[in-house]
Amino acid sequence: MAQAKLTKLFLAEIAFFISWLAYKSSALSHFLNPVYLLPLAATPLLKIRSNPFDFKFFGLLIAMHSAYILPGTEVFNSFLDVLYFMGYKSFSEYMLSAFPPATSATLPIVVVLFCISHVSESKEGFALAIVVSAISLTIYGLFNPINADLLAAVIAIGVITLSVYAFKSSLKAS
Repeated sequence: MAQAKLTKLFLAEIAFFISWLAYKSSALSHFLNPVYLLPLAATPLLKIRSNPFDFKFFGLLIAMHSAYILPGTEVFNSFLDVLYFMGYKSFSEYMLSAFPPATSATLPIVVVLFCISHVSESKEGFALAIVVSAISLTIYGLFNPINADLLAAVIAIGVITLSVYAFKSSLKAS
């Protein structure tokens, strides 16, 4: 059981670092300095006794990607339309220019890390998580072009996943 918590802690910290880098390169970083979010990296460590990578922490990581998720959605565009209609034309245009529609190549990686952390309790679950991750990446690559940054990140996640698996196996053997 302690091995699973260490694995979840490790995956949570990697996911936080990836999300923090995505936040740092987003438009939101102009409003709130990314350095102020670094203490949140200790959150999984504080939850090591229960569940280091719980759904609340996952929600925080998704919120750090919100600058990539919200622009271009109907909700965001409707909000800008309401601002424009109510007479706040300049503020509406500023929000549109501050948050241009963009995509985040790191969000699928954070989701895969969250899924692996919850499925990796057993050896079969860990193998299933790797297979599902590979299939989902293949399907994602069929519909979206995969750039070099995403490919490097996916390879890094694969190496990390296999090293975590080897680490867990070595702990069980000893």
